[in-house]
Amino acid sequence: MKTLDGINIWNRSCDLAIQTHRTLHECHDNGFRDLVTRASLAIASNVAAGYERTSQAQRRRYLENAKGSCAELRTHLYIAGELGIIDNGQSIDLIAESLKISSMLQGLINDYREKTRNGSMLAST
Repeated sequence: MKTLDGINIWNRSCDLAIQTHRTLHECHDNGFRDLVTRASLAIASNVAAGYERTSQAQRRRYLENAKGSCAELRTHLYIAGELGIIDNGQSIDLIAESLKISSMLQGLINDYREKTRNGSMLAST
């Protein structure tokens, strides 16, 4: 069994949260900065929480939550870029990484959905 440090999607999610926090470090709108950084932290946190669950369905649910947080983060980053809160190039780069992580999450969600489906099929035979 891998440790959490060995999970690529968790590492990338943590890196995204760190990059997001650093990018918004000088944002004077504390409420907005808090909202954006919380969304970025939720991605890695939900991946970690899902990793610790025992059932495929529970893991999938946490990964789905992480994927939702990716969409939330992208929305905040888009708005931050458009309003000039952060550099538009930084916004684009962070959004691109969020999209990659979201795609990776969807792949894992699909895997867990398939495992759940196959497990229930095996249990009924």
